[in-house]
Amino acid sequence: KRNRNNRTAFSLKHSQVFTSQLTGGIDYNQVSDDDYYRDFAGRNELAESTNLNRKAWLNYHQDLWGAPFNAELMVQKYQILNDSNGNKGAVYSILPRLSATWAKNINPYTELDIKGQFTRFDHKDMQSGNRAVVYPSIQWDFHNTWGYVRPKVGVHATRYWLDAFGSLKSRDTSRILPIVNVDSGITLERQASLFGNSFVQTIEPRLFYNYTPSKSQNDLPNFDSSLNDFSYDQLFRENIYSGNDRINANNSLSAGLQTRLLNPNTGYEYFRAGIGEKYYFTGDEVALSGSLNQNERKNGDVVAFASGQVAPSWYADSNWHWSADNKATQRYDLGIRYNPEAGKVLSARFKYGRNEEIYSGFYDKLRHIDLAAQWPLSSNLYAVGRLNYSTSPRAILEQTAGLEYKNPCGCWSASFVAQRYVTEWQPVQDKYKYKTAFFFTLQLKDLSNAGTNAQEQLRLGIPGYTKTNEVNK
Repeated sequence: KRNRNNRTAFSLKHSQVFTSQLTGGIDYNQVSDDDYYRDFAGRNELAESTNLNRKAWLNYHQDLWGAPFNAELMVQKYQILNDSNGNKGAVYSILPRLSATWAKNINPYTELDIKGQFTRFDHKDMQSGNRAVVYPSIQWDFHNTWGYVRPKVGVHATRYWLDAFGSLKSRDTSRILPIVNVDSGITLERQASLFGNSFVQTIEPRLFYNYTPSKSQNDLPNFDSSLNDFSYDQLFRENIYSGNDRINANNSLSAGLQTRLLNPNTGYEYFRAGIGEKYYFTGDEVALSGSLNQNERKNGDVVAFASGQVAPSWYADSNWHWSADNKATQRYDLGIRYNPEAGKVLSARFKYGRNEEIYSGFYDKLRHIDLAAQWPLSSNLYAVGRLNYSTSPRAILEQTAGLEYKNPCGCWSASFVAQRYVTEWQPVQDKYKYKTAFFFTLQLKDLSNAGTNAQEQLRLGIPGYTKTNEVNK
């Protein structure tokens, strides 16, 4: 149908231990054309295969001056595939990157940490250049059995050597920013009883003060920075951006409260929940573009989560993000699962996003309902299925149904699974394009399998899924 012959895919993954101090590896992937994954891959591979990784690296470890020293030399390029609308992502090649870290405990309460990195970024259609980063910091750790206070002072220094590109002349530029923060927390415990069982319940308040001065960074390129998802853990990180090209302004205090239910004998965690908010003393005005944005972050977003066992055989998890600037729920999801034993699971999940990318370049409200199941029809025959449905826009995103059989002696098993799923959006026809795939697998115990294995599709699509040939009766 694509009017192409000799379509191919190639993948090579290798890791090597050269000495006790030196290791390395290769991860190389290639396909013959942009539509290869849309035509031949499963839905999960399709979502992960916009940029095919081509990477080689060497890692070195040694004690230096009585402290661990780690270094990595890495080169990385991508085969960048067109999306369904014919657009390519803008991803730089790293040719190469040399990173090093060294951390030493000066005394029981003080740690000196030094991070350094030099990277060559290359792209034929964008401005290329070199970037050097040095980030020394000192952190003090005052703690006892029930609490801690950890002040930290550091200086993040970045230097760029940019190539000429089009009308842009070659130039050098730099950025130096001090970073100061104080992380503190307390863990309180009490005996608790629920459903006739005894637990240890913890109450864990946490405060994180963070300061970084505001500095315009629109004269700096953005080689590898992006905005991190807002979560409970993100409240206690010093930068909301990944990478080293963007550092947001900070004069803020994050406050969080977490509780956990633990087994008093083994320490096993049954359940945890928490809520937190970030308070701004001054607005954060550094946008991803690097400019000082007039729509600064100045109100505290709220995030909450809960996950774990809520009753015998019942499990639930949820996440909620409320945007103070928009005065609206930004994102939430809620899932529940009934899992009385291995091979028996029923699950349901609802996911909402106020402004998510529905398809390439188009943002709107996202509402997804996800139902999944694995259930025995007899002692050796299991049914599996999944329905992922979008209510906005209305469309079935994925349908999966199948049967899995395990031989009574456990010597072999077989499965047949059918899957229909969205591969791309067709804006001209205003509809999704679908693909149907069939997976048949014959598995011989302790040996290899024949056929296309659907177990990875089932594991990702059905929470709590267990391989049929591993279910013990």
